[in-house]
Amino acid sequence: MDTKLSFDYSTTADVLCIEKCPTYPGQETEDIEDLIIARFNPDTDEIEYLEIIFPSKRIVSRAPFQLNISVEPGYICGRRAAPEFDCLVEPGSTWLTIPRAAVVGMEFDVRPPKYPTYPGNRPADIRRFELQLAAA
Repeated sequence: MDTKLSFDYSTTADVLCIEKCPTYPGQETEDIEDLIIARFNPDTDEIEYLEIIFPSKRIVSRAPFQLNISVEPGYICGRRAAPEFDCLVEPGSTWLTIPRAAVVGMEFDVRPPKYPTYPGNRPADIRRFELQLAAA
């Protein structure tokens, strides 16, 4: 079985969306951490969608690309997550890791803005990248 996640990144808004499936009516929404919004399956209560606001400010490491969002197999920020999100758990790390292929595919800009007081100093664009990984 393959794992498939879609990544959307807006350089203008500095928002990263990671989804297992498109949003749908009845999906529950909750702030699971400061500036992290999750959408849950109403039947299983598993995270199916993450919206990370200002991910560029959460960078822990560039190789592999990690954000200071706590993860462990089956969980994100202590909340149960759909199995597709397990590909974001790097062995030995407690931080959410975006696979290098997704970072390259999105052309995620991790450089500091030219004017630090103005975070919108980047070209307006949104990159979408679908990543398919072999399930363990």
